[in-house]
Amino acid sequence: MCVAVAKSIHKDEWEKVHFSEFQLEATLKILQSRYGESIFKSQVLTAGVGSGKTIAFSIATLIEARKTMLDGMKNNNLKSTGLFVYPRTQLAIDQHQELEKFAKHMDCDLKIWLEMSQAYPKPEGLSVAQRSARRSIPNIPHPLGIIVTTFETLKRRMRRPEFMLKLSKHLSTIVLDEVHLLSGIGGGMSSQLLARLAESVSHSEKEVHWIGASATIARPDVHGSRLFGIKPDEVQVIAPRDKRNGPSGD
Repeated sequence: MCVAVAKSIHKDEWEKVHFSEFQLEATLKILQSRYGESIFKSQVLTAGVGSGKTIAFSIATLIEARKTMLDGMKNNNLKSTGLFVYPRTQLAIDQHQELEKFAKHMDCDLKIWLEMSQAYPKPEGLSVAQRSARRSIPNIPHPLGIIVTTFETLKRRMRRPEFMLKLSKHLSTIVLDEVHLLSGIGGGMSSQLLARLAESVSHSEKEVHWIGASATIARPDVHGSRLFGIKPDEVQVIAPRDKRNGPSGD
């Protein structure tokens, strides 16, 4: 995965680029929480602009997507899906392009799907019940490794049985960027939306893992717990070592 990220960097910029201690720590702690022994059900990465939060949470999630693809090839089983949710449309589009660059160099058929402007056609002659019984999202390639969307689009798509059927069986990780913007009334509405989403996948084989990215805020563990619907002590806060002023999950 790190090789794929490296290959996506322009050769003229290569000498200026290196993985930071913060990015390495975040990747390892997310993977430890996902596959090892850990009391944490989620992570919140909190750091300033330009600190590399996107790379930090993307590497771990792409590693998981690649691993589940390989596991699926062995047992002929459908792979898990990661959902990246952004507060702004342009940010979602930009990050989708970045994730596609990484996936391109992973030497596998990992699909990064932008769930936004595409419409769901209404099949002629099918009732709502018949459409909801379908096992795939129309016009979306398979397998779905990562879905990128916005909160507004997610709210609309959750009304579609085709979309929810896919997520309800295979959603494994939810990544929320810029969670510091989700506060007040807007934060409450987002929290309710996420609670509905978590409830819809509560019967799946895997428990959903939450990852949030935020600018530096007070008590990110408490903020994350409200959004994710879990206890504050189940949220692991990861920050650059010189910026830690609260619980770090160490």
